[in-house]
Amino acid sequence: MSYCVNCGVELHKTAKRCPLCKLEVVNPLQPQDIVSPTPYPGQEVSLSKTDRRYAAQILSIMLALTTAICIIIDFIYSSGNSWLVYTVGAFVLVFVITVPPLVLKASAIKFIALDGASILLYLFIVGKFSGIFGWFYSIAVPIVASIFAAFVILYFYTLIKRPGKLLFTAALIFLSGLLCVCIDISINIYLYQVVKLSWSLIVLTSCAALALALYATNRNMHIRNELRKRFHL
Repeated sequence: MSYCVNCGVELHKTAKRCPLCKLEVVNPLQPQDIVSPTPYPGQEVSLSKTDRRYAAQILSIMLALTTAICIIIDFIYSSGNSWLVYTVGAFVLVFVITVPPLVLKASAIKFIALDGASILLYLFIVGKFSGIFGWFYSIAVPIVASIFAAFVILYFYTLIKRPGKLLFTAALIFLSGLLCVCIDISINIYLYQVVKLSWSLIVLTSCAALALALYATNRNMHIRNELRKRFHL
């Protein structure tokens, strides 16, 4: 069995290039086996435009049928307390989140903004129809805005810095800790009308430590190469 001289990944006998780092395989003691089937795909598989439209049509039909069934059930069995607005609103929300990215060409930031606005609108409708609305501005808006901000930061960080998988994971973990802080503050303001931190401090500390460990690992070439070999990063 051969191993790549650059990244150390184990090579199949049919490999002409390393599947991880793409380095050409040259082993005089074990020439390339051109007869046996290769375990690697011969070409990159991507979802074509037609496939994306087909997936969007299937999703739309499924959501439409489910909505129609809910309307029929609500019409037959509802006794005045209709739950239809919640279910139909949820199906519309799923449609907005899943279908437009499949059929429309736009930047990811526009889809993120559309998703955030759709979620806030759905929560606003839930609050209005439920008669309990105080949580919307105290909890829903800050949390959804925090999630939107986290996605925007990740988007521009990836677009500008183009980090590797380790740095991207570190940023994601650290932002998750900050998001927990925002959730903790929002809940405490709503329940106790005071700004304080409780459980989120533990989460933030753990996330920060893990993010720093990943950052340090990325800076160490030896450890990074070992991780790449073992986990095919």
